[in-house]
Amino acid sequence: MTDKALWAAAALACALALVAALADRHRARRRNLDAPGWVPWTLIQLLAMLT
Repeated sequence: MTDKALWAAAALACALALVAALADRHRARRRNLDAPGWVPWTLIQLLAMLT
């Protein structure tokens, strides 16, 4: 892979981690904490950071 492709992948992973962090914060602050969510934002954030 070229350097540009690697930088693009890194930027995409950082953006995904940011979106997941914001979504997890939104989930944690909602009124009905018992309402089930279907997206594991913490796992997505962790995987994006490890990429």
